[in-house]
Amino acid sequence: MNYAIMRFCKYHTLKEVNNAIAHCRREFPIPTLSHPEEKNVNIYTRTMLAENYDKKSFEDVLNERLKGNKIRKNNVICVEYVMSFTPGAIEEDKQADWAKASVKWLKNIYGEERIYSIFGHRDESNFHLHVFVIPEKENRLCFKKFVDGPVACRDHQDSYFEAVKEFGLERGLSVSVSKKQHESHKRWMAEHAEKEAKLNAYEKTFGNILDWDIDTVQAYYQHYDSIKKKERKREEQQLYCKIAEAQNYTYCN
Repeated sequence: MNYAIMRFCKYHTLKEVNNAIAHCRREFPIPTLSHPEEKNVNIYTRTMLAENYDKKSFEDVLNERLKGNKIRKNNVICVEYVMSFTPGAIEEDKQADWAKASVKWLKNIYGEERIYSIFGHRDESNFHLHVFVIPEKENRLCFKKFVDGPVACRDHQDSYFEAVKEFGLERGLSVSVSKKQHESHKRWMAEHAEKEAKLNAYEKTFGNILDWDIDTVQAYYQHYDSIKKKERKREEQQLYCKIAEAQNYTYCN
């Protein structure tokens, strides 16, 4: 099945936004890139494009939009959208049209003037877009005026599917049905690094894993998962012991 993929992340602090933008600009090395030789695209698409706009920080643009209004601690100051599709679902010569349709969909929701920047990445396993939006109306931050609640989130997904279905993409199951949770990049990187370390250790002992038969590989991963479960259980037990000691209980060894 060829699916349309769209998810968004809300940021409440400048540090979160700047870290995400630095990641998109590849300002620090990313060892897991599938195609590091590919050139990424950084696009700025705003009707109110000011002179030297591409040199302005997110904080500067945010302050311009708010015109002196205060930012509350619970305000969403930026929304990052990641839009993609099932690998191989769209031919390369049609991907630019898909990107235009995706950006047009966001412009229709937020207005072009609220889009801070758009990044197109080709150096990972599949082409995708990162779009940073300032959810502001009448110089005040108000994300709920654009997307408010779980039902609105589902409608948001439906709306994106309608915008890109012409490219042969389908709407995936909603979270309420699939029960799937998006895994953070940081967590995925940590688990990926752990598995790589384990594979390297096994390779030193048993040789190149590519020479293993499928039963050996599956047995290894089953063993790996079992080890991780035992480690988590041991960590939980240690935590319970610390809590018990703090409360002067003596039953924990």
